[in-house]
Amino acid sequence: PPTKNLEAYQAFLRARYYEGRPHFTDENLLRVVEGYQQAVELDPEFGLAFAELARAHARLYYLWYDHSSTRLEKARRAAEQAIELSPELPAVHLALGYYQLYAYRDQLKALEELTIAAKGMPHNVEIFEAKTAIAMQQGHWEEALANSKKAFELSPRDPSIAVDLAEFYWILRRYNEAINTCDIAIELAPDDAWPY
Repeated sequence: PPTKNLEAYQAFLRARYYEGRPHFTDENLLRVVEGYQQAVELDPEFGLAFAELARAHARLYYLWYDHSSTRLEKARRAAEQAIELSPELPAVHLALGYYQLYAYRDQLKALEELTIAAKGMPHNVEIFEAKTAIAMQQGHWEEALANSKKAFELSPRDPSIAVDLAEFYWILRRYNEAINTCDIAIELAPDDAWPY
């Protein structure tokens, strides 16, 4: 386990839950930050929680929810703490890959972190999701689609991935596949608005 503190781990899992909701809302983005922040306060040695906190702060910065130097500094400090505490954990490098992508839009550094993560977690769905995000930023839609399809193969019950996959089909004008994939996302998460 990444921590021996059960309360810290519960806070971490709550943050993960809100992070995995289909699409995002401001409320859920803030819940993610709050959960990881609570986790590191309860266990200051929880390196993975610091890495995820760095990713969460960087995501708020990336999405212009809070595009301030203060938010970026919070992300940077959490990333430094994560690598100091748990440099060997592949999941830390995965989160830091997202941090590089969200905070600095540095696709090369993000891919370096993802390469390290993939050595220890070769079939991790989030690695394919991160590669999807990088391909999307580069305008490589077929590559984004291929990575998203692989992610959905690995996690076929994840409505968020189904929504992303449907979007790529739509962007590529593969409308029937987009509609069918939206139907799958609706079946997986009937109470979430984004698949509709």
